[in-house]
Amino acid sequence: MVKHYIINSTNEIEEYIEFVPSCYQMWKKYLDCIYVLAFITDRDKSDPLVKRVSEFCDELYLFKPIDGIHTGIQAKTIRMWLATQFGEDVCTLTDIDQYLFDYKWLMECIKPAFEDHKFVAIGHDVYYGTKDEGKFPMYYTSGSSSLFKRIINHEEIDNFVNWFNRFREIKDPIDNKETIGPVFSDFSDESLLRYLIVNHPDQDFIKECIVKKNREKCEKYKCFDRLDRSVPYKIEHKESFEKLVGVYKLKDCNPLRPFNKYFIENKGILDYFGLDLDEKSIML
Repeated sequence: MVKHYIINSTNEIEEYIEFVPSCYQMWKKYLDCIYVLAFITDRDKSDPLVKRVSEFCDELYLFKPIDGIHTGIQAKTIRMWLATQFGEDVCTLTDIDQYLFDYKWLMECIKPAFEDHKFVAIGHDVYYGTKDEGKFPMYYTSGSSSLFKRIINHEEIDNFVNWFNRFREIKDPIDNKETIGPVFSDFSDESLLRYLIVNHPDQDFIKECIVKKNREKCEKYKCFDRLDRSVPYKIEHKESFEKLVGVYKLKDCNPLRPFNKYFIENKGILDYFGLDLDEKSIML
Protein backbone atom coordinates (compact mmCIF):
# COMPACT_ATOMS: atom_id res chain seq x y z
CA MET A 1 0.00 0.00 0.00
CA VAL A 2 1.29 3.46 -0.93
CA LYS A 3 2.12 5.65 2.07
CA HIS A 4 1.36 9.37 2.21
CA TYR A 5 4.11 11.64 3.51
CA ILE A 6 3.30 15.20 4.57
CA ILE A 7 6.53 17.19 4.23
CA ASN A 8 7.03 20.32 6.28
CA SER A 9 9.93 22.47 7.50
CA THR A 10 10.88 25.21 9.91
CA ASN A 11 13.77 27.25 11.21
CA GLU A 12 13.97 28.73 14.73
CA ILE A 13 12.13 31.98 13.88
CA GLU A 14 9.02 32.31 16.06
CA GLU A 15 6.71 33.13 13.14
CA TYR A 16 7.17 29.57 11.95
CA ILE A 17 8.39 27.23 14.68
CA GLU A 18 5.53 28.11 17.03
CA PHE A 19 3.08 26.50 14.57
CA VAL A 20 4.77 23.09 14.79
CA PRO A 21 2.48 21.55 17.47
CA SER A 22 -0.86 22.68 16.06
CA CYS A 23 0.08 21.97 12.43
CA TYR A 24 1.22 18.43 13.25
CA GLN A 25 -1.87 17.65 15.32
CA MET A 26 -4.17 18.97 12.60
CA TRP A 27 -2.69 16.83 9.82
CA LYS A 28 -2.56 13.69 11.94
CA LYS A 29 -6.15 14.14 13.10
CA TYR A 30 -7.62 14.27 9.60
CA LEU A 31 -5.29 12.28 7.34
CA ASP A 32 -3.71 8.85 7.45
CA CYS A 33 -0.21 10.16 6.88
CA ILE A 34 3.41 10.16 7.97
CA TYR A 35 4.31 13.68 9.08
CA VAL A 36 7.91 14.62 8.26
CA LEU A 37 9.56 17.76 9.62
CA ALA A 38 12.87 19.31 8.60
CA PHE A 39 14.36 21.59 11.26
CA ILE A 40 17.12 24.05 10.30
CA THR A 41 19.17 24.47 13.47
CA ASP A 42 22.63 24.27 14.99
CA ARG A 43 21.18 22.30 17.91
CA ASP A 44 21.65 18.55 18.25
CA LYS A 45 19.24 15.78 19.23
CA SER A 46 19.98 16.20 22.94
CA ASP A 47 18.87 19.85 22.98
CA PRO A 48 15.59 20.50 24.89
CA LEU A 49 14.02 22.40 21.98
CA VAL A 50 14.85 19.63 19.52
CA LYS A 51 13.40 17.06 21.90
CA ARG A 52 10.25 19.13 22.24
CA VAL A 53 9.90 19.61 18.47
CA SER A 54 10.41 15.86 17.95
CA GLU A 55 7.17 15.25 19.87
CA PHE A 56 5.25 16.84 17.00
CA CYS A 57 6.29 14.81 13.98
CA ASP A 58 6.67 11.19 12.94
CA GLU A 59 10.11 11.75 11.46
CA LEU A 60 12.43 14.64 12.31
CA TYR A 61 15.45 15.62 10.20
CA LEU A 62 17.99 18.15 11.48
CA PHE A 63 19.93 20.27 9.00
CA LYS A 64 22.71 22.68 9.90
CA PRO A 65 22.33 26.25 8.62
CA ILE A 66 24.43 26.84 5.51
CA ASP A 67 26.78 29.83 5.65
CA GLY A 68 25.67 32.86 3.67
CA ILE A 69 22.09 31.60 3.22
CA HIS A 70 19.01 32.82 5.07
CA THR A 71 17.66 29.87 7.08
CA GLY A 72 14.17 30.63 5.75
CA ILE A 73 15.38 30.01 2.20
CA GLN A 74 16.98 26.76 3.30
CA ALA A 75 13.81 25.71 5.13
CA LYS A 76 11.59 26.41 2.12
CA THR A 77 13.82 24.60 -0.32
CA ILE A 78 14.56 21.57 1.81
CA ARG A 79 10.96 20.39 1.44
CA MET A 80 11.62 19.61 -2.22
CA TRP A 81 14.77 17.68 -1.33
CA LEU A 82 13.12 15.66 1.43
CA ALA A 83 10.32 14.73 -0.96
CA THR A 84 12.90 12.82 -3.04
CA GLN A 85 13.78 10.42 -0.23
CA PHE A 86 10.78 8.06 0.03
CA GLY A 87 10.79 5.82 -3.03
CA GLU A 88 7.40 5.24 -4.64
CA ASP A 89 5.37 6.64 -1.74
CA VAL A 90 3.47 9.89 -2.29
CA CYS A 91 4.68 13.16 -0.79
CA THR A 92 2.69 16.36 -0.29
CA LEU A 93 4.53 19.62 0.45
CA THR A 94 2.88 21.91 2.99
CA ASP A 95 3.52 25.19 4.80
CA ILE A 96 4.14 25.17 8.55
CA ASP A 97 1.97 28.27 9.06
CA GLN A 98 -1.10 27.04 7.22
CA TYR A 99 -4.26 25.23 8.28
CA LEU A 100 -6.35 23.10 5.93
CA PHE A 101 -10.13 22.84 6.36
CA ASP A 102 -11.29 20.96 3.27
CA TYR A 103 -9.40 17.67 3.30
CA LYS A 104 -11.79 16.04 0.83
CA TRP A 105 -11.01 18.77 -1.69
CA LEU A 106 -7.26 18.27 -1.31
CA MET A 107 -7.40 14.48 -1.58
CA GLU A 108 -9.59 14.71 -4.66
CA CYS A 109 -7.11 17.15 -6.25
CA ILE A 110 -4.09 14.94 -5.60
CA LYS A 111 -5.76 11.65 -6.53
CA PRO A 112 -3.69 11.43 -9.77
CA ALA A 113 -0.53 11.25 -7.62
CA PHE A 114 -1.82 8.04 -6.03
CA GLU A 115 -3.66 6.45 -8.94
CA ASP A 116 -1.81 7.56 -12.07
CA HIS A 117 1.75 8.27 -10.90
CA LYS A 118 1.41 11.98 -11.68
CA PHE A 119 2.97 15.14 -10.26
CA VAL A 120 0.09 17.38 -9.14
CA ALA A 121 0.53 21.17 -9.05
CA ILE A 122 -2.41 23.07 -7.55
CA GLY A 123 -3.10 26.75 -8.14
CA HIS A 124 -1.56 27.93 -11.41
CA ASP A 125 -4.64 30.12 -11.77
CA VAL A 126 -3.63 32.09 -8.64
CA TYR A 127 -1.04 33.80 -10.87
CA TYR A 128 -2.96 34.22 -14.11
CA GLY A 129 -2.70 37.79 -15.37
CA THR A 130 0.25 38.64 -13.10
CA LYS A 131 4.02 38.90 -13.59
CA ASP A 132 4.29 35.47 -11.93
CA GLU A 133 2.12 33.64 -14.44
CA GLY A 134 3.56 30.19 -15.04
CA LYS A 135 4.30 29.52 -11.36
CA PHE A 136 2.15 27.67 -8.84
CA PRO A 137 2.10 27.64 -5.03
CA MET A 138 4.51 25.20 -3.41
CA TYR A 139 2.02 24.02 -0.79
CA TYR A 140 -0.12 21.00 -1.72
CA THR A 141 2.26 20.02 -4.55
CA SER A 142 2.12 16.21 -4.57
CA GLY A 143 3.66 13.25 -6.31
CA SER A 144 5.57 10.07 -5.73
CA SER A 145 8.99 10.61 -4.22
CA SER A 146 10.59 9.09 -7.31
CA LEU A 147 8.87 11.74 -9.46
CA PHE A 148 10.09 14.54 -7.20
CA LYS A 149 13.59 13.16 -7.59
CA ARG A 150 13.39 12.91 -11.37
CA ILE A 151 12.06 16.49 -11.63
CA ILE A 152 14.33 18.36 -9.21
CA ASN A 153 17.39 16.10 -9.09
CA HIS A 154 17.64 14.16 -12.32
CA GLU A 155 21.44 14.38 -12.02
CA GLU A 156 21.11 12.34 -8.80
CA ILE A 157 23.33 14.60 -6.69
CA ASP A 158 23.88 12.61 -3.52
CA ASN A 159 23.29 15.13 -0.72
CA PHE A 160 21.24 18.22 0.03
CA VAL A 161 24.10 20.70 0.45
CA ASN A 162 25.69 19.88 -2.91
CA TRP A 163 22.31 20.04 -4.65
CA PHE A 164 21.37 23.27 -2.89
CA ASN A 165 24.66 25.05 -3.62
CA ARG A 166 24.07 24.67 -7.36
CA PHE A 167 21.58 27.52 -7.10
CA ARG A 168 23.88 30.14 -5.62
CA GLU A 169 24.44 31.30 -9.19
CA ILE A 170 21.95 30.83 -12.02
CA LYS A 171 23.08 32.19 -15.37
CA ASP A 172 19.72 32.09 -17.16
CA PRO A 173 17.05 32.96 -14.54
CA ILE A 174 13.40 33.43 -15.44
CA ASP A 175 12.52 36.07 -12.84
CA ASN A 176 15.76 36.43 -10.78
CA LYS A 177 14.03 34.89 -7.77
CA GLU A 178 15.58 31.45 -8.22
CA THR A 179 19.02 32.24 -6.83
CA ILE A 180 19.62 31.38 -3.17
CA GLY A 181 21.40 33.90 -0.96
CA PRO A 182 21.35 35.91 2.25
CA VAL A 183 18.15 37.92 1.66
CA PHE A 184 14.90 36.04 2.29
CA SER A 185 12.68 38.37 0.25
CA ASP A 186 14.91 37.97 -2.84
CA PHE A 187 14.09 34.27 -3.18
CA SER A 188 11.05 32.24 -4.24
CA ASP A 189 11.01 28.46 -3.96
CA GLU A 190 8.14 28.53 -6.47
CA SER A 191 10.47 30.27 -8.92
CA LEU A 192 13.16 27.67 -8.34
CA LEU A 193 10.77 24.78 -8.94
CA ARG A 194 9.46 26.45 -12.10
CA TYR A 195 13.05 26.94 -13.28
CA LEU A 196 13.82 23.26 -12.75
CA ILE A 197 10.68 22.24 -14.63
CA VAL A 198 11.17 24.65 -17.54
CA ASN A 199 14.84 23.69 -17.93
CA HIS A 200 14.42 19.95 -17.45
CA PRO A 201 16.23 18.09 -20.26
CA ASP A 202 13.28 15.74 -20.86
CA GLN A 203 10.33 17.97 -21.68
CA ASP A 204 8.27 15.05 -23.01
CA PHE A 205 8.48 13.52 -19.52
CA ILE A 206 7.51 16.85 -17.94
CA LYS A 207 4.44 17.25 -20.16
CA GLU A 208 3.38 13.70 -19.43
CA CYS A 209 3.79 13.67 -15.65
CA ILE A 210 2.55 17.10 -14.49
CA VAL A 211 -1.15 17.55 -13.81
CA LYS A 212 -2.31 21.13 -13.28
CA LYS A 213 -5.24 21.62 -10.90
CA ASN A 214 -6.84 25.06 -10.62
CA ARG A 215 -7.65 26.59 -7.28
CA GLU A 216 -10.69 28.14 -9.03
CA LYS A 217 -11.90 30.72 -6.50
CA CYS A 218 -8.95 33.04 -6.99
CA GLU A 219 -7.80 36.05 -8.95
CA LYS A 220 -4.39 37.70 -9.17
CA TYR A 221 -2.82 36.39 -5.95
CA LYS A 222 -6.08 36.42 -3.97
CA CYS A 223 -7.92 33.25 -2.95
CA PHE A 224 -11.52 33.95 -2.03
CA ASP A 225 -11.99 30.63 -0.24
CA ARG A 226 -9.11 31.26 2.17
CA LEU A 227 -9.02 33.05 5.50
CA ASP A 228 -5.92 35.21 5.17
CA ARG A 229 -3.81 36.91 7.81
CA SER A 230 -3.71 40.06 5.68
CA VAL A 231 -7.29 40.69 6.79
CA PRO A 232 -7.41 41.11 10.60
CA TYR A 233 -9.76 38.77 12.42
CA LYS A 234 -10.50 37.46 15.90
CA ILE A 235 -12.22 34.10 16.19
CA GLU A 236 -12.43 32.97 19.79
CA HIS A 237 -15.32 30.54 19.51
CA LYS A 238 -15.76 27.36 17.49
CA GLU A 239 -19.36 28.24 16.63
CA SER A 240 -18.33 31.54 15.06
CA PHE A 241 -15.77 29.82 12.90
CA GLU A 242 -18.09 27.01 11.81
CA LYS A 243 -20.45 29.68 10.51
CA LEU A 244 -17.60 31.44 8.69
CA VAL A 245 -16.44 28.21 7.02
CA GLY A 246 -19.98 27.39 5.94
CA VAL A 247 -20.81 30.79 4.48
CA TYR A 248 -17.57 31.26 2.53
CA LYS A 249 -16.81 27.55 1.94
CA LEU A 250 -13.26 28.06 3.17
CA LYS A 251 -10.62 25.58 2.07
CA ASP A 252 -7.71 26.76 4.20
CA CYS A 253 -6.19 29.53 6.29
CA ASN A 254 -2.99 31.51 6.62
CA PRO A 255 -3.39 32.27 10.34
CA LEU A 256 -2.18 35.29 12.22
CA ARG A 257 1.38 34.81 13.44
CA PRO A 258 3.36 34.24 15.53
CA PHE A 259 1.22 31.54 17.08
CA ASN A 260 1.71 32.37 20.76
CA LYS A 261 1.07 36.10 20.31
CA TYR A 262 -2.20 35.54 18.41
CA PHE A 263 -3.40 32.46 20.25
CA ILE A 264 -6.66 34.12 21.32
CA GLU A 265 -7.39 35.41 17.81
CA ASN A 266 -6.89 31.91 16.39
CA LYS A 267 -8.49 29.97 19.24
CA GLY A 268 -11.79 29.37 17.44
CA ILE A 269 -9.93 27.82 14.50
CA LEU A 270 -8.00 25.45 16.74
CA ASP A 271 -11.18 24.53 18.58
CA TYR A 272 -12.86 23.86 15.23
CA PHE A 273 -10.21 21.20 14.56
CA GLY A 274 -10.82 19.69 17.98
CA LEU A 275 -7.20 20.15 19.04
CA ASP A 276 -6.08 19.88 22.64
CA LEU A 277 -5.67 23.51 23.68
CA ASP A 278 -3.76 22.75 26.85
CA GLU A 279 -0.56 24.80 26.85
CA LYS A 280 1.62 21.69 27.10
CA SER A 281 0.03 20.25 23.99
CA ILE A 282 -0.20 23.32 21.76
CA MET A 283 2.78 25.57 22.55
CA LEU A 284 6.54 25.10 22.35
